[in-house]
Amino acid sequence: MFRHKSLGLLAGLVMVPRLAIKLGSTAPSHAASMFTGTATLEQLLAKASHYGLYAFGIIMPATGVVMGLNGAGLPFFNTTLKVPTLKGKLPAKEMFWVHKNFGYYAKFILPLHVGAAGAHYARGHAIFQRINPFR
Repeated sequence: MFRHKSLGLLAGLVMVPRLAIKLGSTAPSHAASMFTGTATLEQLLAKASHYGLYAFGIIMPATGVVMGLNGAGLPFFNTTLKVPTLKGKLPAKEMFWVHKNFGYYAKFILPLHVGAAGAHYARGHAIFQRINPFR
């Protein structure tokens, strides 16, 4: 559980710059060409998948942090970040319910997203070159 909490906090920290980049930029023009000739349903599913992943990347760390603020701090690998405890002032029980249930549905969203990336690759779309930050 210590590793789970540490990696969750790290994922939440990584989401901050990712969201800043996403909100501060526009999709490149070649991104729209990937959907040329695809069904509207496929485009809707792609948007839903992406929004679902962003929701997962925001909600899971946020609910985990709220639960950590109600207890003994935030575990982060070899240390525990001591934060002011807000025990009894935050809805930890409700956050646990959201964290548990949203995490359950994430196991369906992630394989869907990976499968869609494979389908794009099989169609000859340069999806992996497009998302490579080192190209």
